[in-house]
Amino acid sequence: MKYLMQILLGLILLQLLQSCDYSKSRDVLWMKKNFENNAELFFDVTNLFNNSIPINLKKENYVNFNINDKNNSVDIIIMSKNVINGERVTQKANSQRLDNKNFNLLLKNLGWNYSKVDSIRNMLQRIKCNTIRTVDYKYFDIEIYNSSNLSYSYLHLKHSIEYHNIKTISNNSKYGNLFSISVN
Repeated sequence: MKYLMQILLGLILLQLLQSCDYSKSRDVLWMKKNFENNAELFFDVTNLFNNSIPINLKKENYVNFNINDKNNSVDIIIMSKNVINGERVTQKANSQRLDNKNFNLLLKNLGWNYSKVDSIRNMLQRIKCNTIRTVDYKYFDIEIYNSSNLSYSYLHLKHSIEYHNIKTISNNSKYGNLFSISVN
């Protein structure tokens, strides 16, 4: 009986481990399919967001645009890249109230209006994401993700990739072809 219980527990654990792996692969495959189905929309929202932020503001700050799932309102956060006395200067506002002075001030600082906010929100919702933000990663400048799944995100390259910089690593991965990219 003891051995039967050990075998049964082993099978349950094996099943749990397989389901965890399935969940991860499903997330990656879903994201890949989502991107393939909405590539043009990803391009459009990235360009609209990135090109709408004034260059001087982008040099000194990170900009974060987040859709709240609860009430479909928008949070906009402008956070200084510089840390002063252990803190960053941060401006944050929510669009829930149209008379919100902080939100209107952030829109003014960005040179945006409610129409631009609605356009970005609608595009993010169509690609099933709720956050787009500027980042200073080595090769990437924009990150798009759904905050309910922080394991994976979409990243936008700062510079375009030339074909000769792409090297195939594997053609038989369960996630599709894998590549290495060298960027100067």
